[in-house]
Amino acid sequence: MNLDIISKPTLVVDEARCRSNIAFMAEKARRLGLTLRPHFKTHQSHAIGEWFRDEGITRITVSSVEMALYFNRKKWKDTTLAIPVNPREAAIFFALNRMVSLNLVVTDPVSLDPILPFLTEHIPGVFIKVDCGYGRAGLK
Repeated sequence: MNLDIISKPTLVVDEARCRSNIAFMAEKARRLGLTLRPHFKTHQSHAIGEWFRDEGITRITVSSVEMALYFNRKKWKDTTLAIPVNPREAAIFFALNRMVSLNLVVTDPVSLDPILPFLTEHIPGVFIKVDCGYGRAGLK
């Protein structure tokens, strides 16, 4: 591919290298007895998502509700939203929570209060964001 002809933001992927990296990480996680839950925010692609499936990956992380819905259309059923809970999206969380095994990230347990009434059928998994000393976000 001639990169000189690219005039706007374009995803350029070396498929062989990408697949090799995915295989390496999947094998490393298996060897260590860990679950690999890759973040799909960069590629946002069903096709690239399939490369992960080829390596046995079944759990993903996304950075928006829209992205979770996008990947749900291709049957990704175990999804973590790596963004703080937005109470204004409670109805969407409710719908998504019925479709997938959902995990949410919260910066404070109290931030779950506005959406709890919508989560009566299936309780999502919850990750609490912890500030690791950088002062960016999460519990200290």
